[in-house]
Amino acid sequence: MLLAAAGRVEQWSVAQGNLEYTISSPEGVRTSTRILLDKAPQSVWVDGKAVEDYQWDGASSTLVLRHAGRPDPVSVRVP
Repeated sequence: MLLAAAGRVEQWSVAQGNLEYTISSPEGVRTSTRILLDKAPQSVWVDGKAVEDYQWDGASSTLVLRHAGRPDPVSVRVP
C-alpha cells in the first residue's frame, strides 16, 4: 500500500507478490516513496537496475525509497 510519495505515481500493480509502479517528477527532484509491505524486500529495482539505496523500517513494516526523478516515468519493482 502506497503511504506517501514525493512525485506522481502513475501506474501501480501488485501481482504474485511483485509490486511494480511508475513515478514521475520535475527534472532534478529527488523522489521519495514510503510503502507498507508485508515483509522486508529482498531487492529493489529502479529502471531495471538493482539499487541498495533504500531503508526498511521493521517497526512500521515500511519501505522508504529515494531516487532521482524526471518527467518521464521511472519504473520501480519490488519482487
